[in-house]
Amino acid sequence: MNYYQLGILLSQGILVSLLILMLFHLRKKLGIGILFACLGLFQFMQVFLSSTVYVELAKNFLVSPGSSILFTASLFAILIIYIKEDASETRKIIYALLITNIVMSLLIESFGWNIKESSTYNPFNVSTNLFNNNAWVLFIGTIALFLDSLLIIIIYEFISKRLSSLFFQICLTMLIVVSFDTTFFSITAFWNYDNINTIVISGLISKGFVAIFYSVIFSIYLKHFDTREFKTNYLKINDVFKPLTYRQKFEIAKSDAIKTSEEVKLKEIKYQTLTNTSSVGVFHTLSDGYTTFVNPKWCEISGLSMNEALGDGWFKAVHPDDIEKIKKEWKLATIENRTSETQYRFLLSDGSTKWVLGRAAPEINDNNQIIGYVGTITDITDIKLFEKEQILLKEKAEENEKEIQKHKNHLEDLVKKRTKDLEEKNKELESFNKFFINRELRIKELKDKVKELESKIQ
Repeated sequence: MNYYQLGILLSQGILVSLLILMLFHLRKKLGIGILFACLGLFQFMQVFLSSTVYVELAKNFLVSPGSSILFTASLFAILIIYIKEDASETRKIIYALLITNIVMSLLIESFGWNIKESSTYNPFNVSTNLFNNNAWVLFIGTIALFLDSLLIIIIYEFISKRLSSLFFQICLTMLIVVSFDTTFFSITAFWNYDNINTIVISGLISKGFVAIFYSVIFSIYLKHFDTREFKTNYLKINDVFKPLTYRQKFEIAKSDAIKTSEEVKLKEIKYQTLTNTSSVGVFHTLSDGYTTFVNPKWCEISGLSMNEALGDGWFKAVHPDDIEKIKKEWKLATIENRTSETQYRFLLSDGSTKWVLGRAAPEINDNNQIIGYVGTITDITDIKLFEKEQILLKEKAEENEKEIQKHKNHLEDLVKKRTKDLEEKNKELESFNKFFINRELRIKELKDKVKELESKIQ
């Protein structure tokens, strides 16, 4: 077994399948014409490769990359378009491939006339095997492609009604189709070849293996990357090859309408379940603010019933001082086309107050027009009470700080007064001391004078 060549073939299969799926996935943005052009290129490449390149994977086991990889990929492209698109697109891809084959056959045949002439100049010695293809072989290939297209639709319709697995639907369909294609084309085009058995067996094995390989890739894409629900198979095989009648169009439109209605109902049920179990109040209004819906949690917070809240009735529960603030913020948010956010109060029947944080986001249509609002209210009463408590504690702390400062100032005043009194007493003492010292000095002077007089008398 030539594992190197097998690895190359698998890599080519991955590249080709990813290219088809990428162009198919981008068909809404780029148009499906790019995919058609790519498949047309595949048709030319597979004819060219079938005339020039064969790979020997094992002894007497030859594989044509063009036939196994590219042609099989084209058949898968037809199937995925049939599964995901309508009859019109399926008809287009089949006709495009058929016309490509016919035009290519005519061009190859006409340019082959140049090659057969001795005057033809081939300076680069390029292989001209492509132009040696028998016109009969190209004609059989075109017929086989048409029959393959029919079989894809017929067999897929038959199998899809009996098997629920998408992978098996695709895989069995394509295995049957490629088996038919290989057998029909090989026997019809190469009936006079000595190695016809080898050609058929090699083709069955190689195309069968590639069909399984592609089935895995395409099934993964349809399940995980293009998850839109498959179209109901209400079309017949004839619808692919002729325009739909008015009745058929009506039936399709009717089926789509029923399907859309069921999807809307399902979404409404999901939305209702979500809002009923929500831990926040949910409401919906028209573009002018007219309330059309409130959930049970909204009623629990506001103290109003659903009927009381509809229209402008919910304003009855709003604190009078907050109504103007709500209207002003709503108007400003509408002008700026943004989500509004307001904190306001509900007055309950028992006289208590509930603070809420209200948010409302605009619903915008395809014309960038506001058609309504979806909003929520969240009970923030505990937060507000906590904030109020924090403010009271802060005010209390500030009062205590002021009282402490007051006592501090009073003590400072007392200290200053006592200090001043002490300074005055000290001054008085200093004055008394000076007086006392002067008195002592005078007494001493008098005593000295008395002694002096006594001494003179004697």
